Amino acid sequence: MAAHYTRQQRAWLARGLTSQGRVRQRASQLQGLAESHTALLAACERQVANIERWLETGVPATADESESIYGQMVDAIAKAKGEAP
Repeated sequence: MAAHYTRQQRAWLARGLTSQGRVRQRASQLQGLAESHTALLAACERQVANIERWLETGVPATADESESIYGQMVDAIAKAKGEAP
């Protein structure tokens, strides 16, 4: 009796992915999502803290601090898109 596989199962088999391989692949994907979430959250929190300080004191961030915050946000966005920062 021939085995009946779904289209997704045939694709996995064609790539040589076993059930265990799919679990490892999914775990790797989830780890990447967790890391990009952490990076985005840290960048957003830093920017919000910077704006709150400016609203409370009227003193803007220095050019170096602004550049650093911008760089952190660009890196976080790249990580979320799966691009190398």
